[in-house]
Amino acid sequence: MNFTIPVFTLLSLLPSLVSGQFDDPLACRNCKVDVDDADPRIVYSPSAGWTHGTNMPKVEGDQIYYKATYSYARAQGASATFKFTGVGIEYWSLEPSYEVTILIDGETLSSGTGRGSSTSIIASRAFNTSGEHSITITAATYGTAISPSVGLDRFRIDDGSTPASASSAIVTASSTSSAASPSTTKFSSASRLHSTQAGMAIVGSLMSLFLL
Repeated sequence: MNFTIPVFTLLSLLPSLVSGQFDDPLACRNCKVDVDDADPRIVYSPSAGWTHGTNMPKVEGDQIYYKATYSYARAQGASATFKFTGVGIEYWSLEPSYEVTILIDGETLSSGTGRGSSTSIIASRAFNTSGEHSITITAATYGTAISPSVGLDRFRIDDGSTPASASSAIVTASSTSSAASPSTTKFSSASRLHSTQAGMAIVGSLMSLFLL
């Protein structure tokens, strides 16, 4: 029995199949969810001591701030606390010019100083199992008008989740506030490779049917 598949139909599928753009049921095994510094679930203290920048300027043409926002404070003791559920957490910021203390579940993770012109991972922590945790970043000293003592660009959560079905490969952070905006899901390179390999296998099957 021969099957006739229009050439234009086969060709229209090739880009998505080869690039791995179709939803992959394994894609979210390594998902990390970004929580912007403007997220209402983050508690800033004292609230009046923090400046929340919007439409942050680009550096050499690149937007280095997540969602173009950045929060910072200059007073000693200024802090930001975020409660989350997951198996891992990353704290992203400009490298602090002054000492910053990071507490996770009440335990000091790290403190230190540095200099940099781009946001990066200042500290991270992984957990054996998923659960409720909290992270607090605190300025250990006073800053200046030029160099804030503590800053926050985003938190990145590894929620350790897997998709409920093969048709859904998108995961967003669970929110206790309806005002929280959807977060961005990141996929690992291994997941994209899996999608691409699957796509190539489908292409091969379609070509076999077309040539029969």
